[in-house]
Formats: sequence, structure tokens, C-alpha cells
Amino acid sequence: MAKQFARCQPGLPVRLLFSIAARFKHHCREVKYMFMDKAKLTAGFLFWSFSCSLAPAQESPASPAPVGNGGMQIQFGALTMSRNSSDSGVIFGYGGNALRSDDFNDRWAPGFEGTIVLDGGPYDLELHGFWFGSDTAQSLGGPASNAVLNTFLPLTLPGVTNLDAELRYEVRSLEANVRADAGIGIEMFTGPRFFQIEENFVAALDAGASRYIVNSKSEVNLFGAQIGAKVDWAELLGAPAALVLETELAGGLFRSMSDSQVPFSSGVVALQASGKDSGLAVMVAAGLDVGVRVAPGLDIVAGYDLLWLRGVTTALEQLQGANYLSGTINAGSSDMLYHGASLKAVLKF
Repeated sequence: MAKQFARCQPGLPVRLLFSIAARFKHHCREVKYMFMDKAKLTAGFLFWSFSCSLAPAQESPASPAPVGNGGMQIQFGALTMSRNSSDSGVIFGYGGNALRSDDFNDRWAPGFEGTIVLDGGPYDLELHGFWFGSDTAQSLGGPASNAVLNTFLPLTLPGVTNLDAELRYEVRSLEANVRADAGIGIEMFTGPRFFQIEENFVAALDAGASRYIVNSKSEVNLFGAQIGAKVDWAELLGAPAALVLETELAGGLFRSMSDSQVPFSSGVVALQASGKDSGLAVMVAAGLDVGVRVAPGLDIVAGYDLLWLRGVTTALEQLQGANYLSGTINAGSSDMLYHGASLKAVLKF
């Protein structure tokens, strides 16, 4: 039996072949599992990378993206300005004297101004505006005399014993500028600008029981654009940072549109002259600011400003050109110079 069993067992070569096949099968199974594990790991990594690419990028709080300083300046203060017109014509001739247009010059008018500046990196955005206005009165008295209203067709008002006249005016301005640093303390700016100038002249003349009222109203709107430069002398000269020393110069062209009314009333008769006109106006503006930093983010600045406008219609000029027969106004335009001082606070955020 033992011999028969031994005869049925496979030989050594066959057993060796089966052993190699078994080991190869086991090795293939390990390779398969290893490959599947690596495939799963690779697929998971790819899915995680794709998910991260779809997620919104988040900036590190320690290093935000540079988009300018993002600061803001707010300026506000009071000003006082003087009106000066190139028109010097006679309004009334009375008792050997004359009431002239330039009698209403060099009278100070209070007002206020405000500015907002937004720092946008290479360019700053600025919004600036101001308003000022005044009442200016003149009187002429004496014995009864003829008063001649020097209009296009002169009117003679007999027996006038007193003349009271008043000029009220208001000037408004609004501008929006884009400012850019040109280096070495120089800043360039440009943008649209708007002016509105209103004048109202009223004269009351007493002649016994009669009273004459002469009125002249004018409204001028200027629409245009300006370009200019500001020089920071403190930075240019290397002065201390707490010192403010700046000059500014600007020029512009404007479309001028005027509307004027010149009524006359004597209690018996009423006359009216009116007119509308348009043309080209020129502007030159200059300013000087001197101040100090009194606290972090707070400057106190005193300034002096000049504003020259050519091609502006004034109420007094319209009165001299009133034609009560045709109801029209035959007058031109004047050069206006406004100048004065300001005191303002500058807040920096």
C-alpha cells in the first residue's frame, strides 16, 4: 500500500511548478490590492484638489491686497470774499452826484466751504463746493433834484429827495476732480465745475408823495471743465510733516447762460425789460494754504483765494442797458474778481 501511495504522488518538478504558481498568484493579488489602494488615494487627492480650486480664495489677514491707501479727507470751514466788477458805469445821476457800479465793490461777504477727498490709489476723487453772499447798501440824499436813470433810453425822475439802493448777491460753486500725484510734491487735477451767480439790485427813490422803484435781477449759470495743479511746498522743500504749505492754480472754459429782469414802477406806470443770453466764459483760480497739524489726523489751515471770471452778466450792467420801449436789454458782460480768506479744519482718516 505504501508503495502504491508513493507511486501516486507527483514528482519534484511538478511540486516546484505548483509552488511557483501559488506564489505568483499571491504576488498578483498583493499587487492588485496595492494598485487599488493607490488608485483610491490618487482619486481622492484629485477630488480634493478640484474642490479646493472651486472654493473662493481667501486673503491672508496679514497681507491684504494693495489697493491704495483707502483713506479719506474731510475739509470744512468759513470764508469771507469780496466782489469786484470791471463795470464802472453810472447807474443814477442825482443832484450833481452819481451812483456808479463800482460803488458796490470791495464789500466782504461771509460764506462756507467743504471738501471730501477719497484716496483711490494712483488717483484721488475730490468733491468741493462753496457759497458766499452779501447785502451792500448805498444812499444819496440832499435837496430835491432830478434823478436820471441811465438806461438805454434814460428816464428822468423829477423832484427826488432821497435815493436808497441795495445790491444782494450770492455765488455758488461745485466741482468734482480726479487728482493724480505727479511726483516731487506736485499733484495734477481735472474735472467738471459749475458756478451760479445771482444778483438783485433794488433802488427806491422818494420824490414828494411819489416813490419810484427800480429793480434789476440777473442769474448766471456757468458749466464747464477745469485743469490745474497743486504744489505741496512742505514736501518739496523737506519741511516738517506737521507743516502745511500748499499753492494751487487752475484754469477753465465755461458755457455761460444768463437770465435778466429789469422792472420799473412809479405807482402809476410799470415798465419791464428782460433778456436771455449765452456765451463763453473763462475762469482762473488760485489759492494759498498755510497750516499746522494740531493732532494726529487733524490740521488747521488758513487760506487766501482768488477767483477771476471773464464773461459774466451782472445786475448793474443789465440795468444800464435796459430798453423799456422794446422791453429788451442791450448790455454786455463784465470781468468779475472775487478774493478773500478762509479758515478750515482738515480731518484725515
